[in-house]
Amino acid sequence: NPDGLAFQEYEGEWKGGKPEGKGKLTVFNADGSIFKEYEGELKDGKPEGKGKSTVFNPDDPPMTLSTLSDKSYVG
Repeated sequence: NPDGLAFQEYEGEWKGGKPEGKGKLTVFNADGSIFKEYEGELKDGKPEGKGKSTVFNPDDPPMTLSTLSDKSYVG
């Protein structure tokens, strides 16, 4: 994979074969380490609504961003 990301894992609610509602989406690097986690509301398979996104960098502490409104996604 050219961008170094290997796979995603999702735990939560589904609708129409896509993540929908509340859940946790984790994106992994090719080496199996966690690149990014999102926990909160999803719509049509994408983060939307209230939740938090945490980005992991091996050289820095994790950075967490939270959504502040029902319609915006920060991350």
